[in-house]
Amino acid sequence: MTNMHPLSKSKLLAYRQCPKRLWLEVHKTELREDSAATQASFQVVAKL
Repeated sequence: MTNMHPLSKSKLLAYRQCPKRLWLEVHKTELREDSAATQASFQVVAKL
């Protein structure tokens, strides 16, 4: 039996953009590369 991963709206959108992107987001999270702008927005949200 395989592990079930919850399917979210963002994961559905990732699949629509590119099925390989969804696979990477679920199975190889360490390969994710965020831009400097994305990192900055994460920091702003974390401060709230």
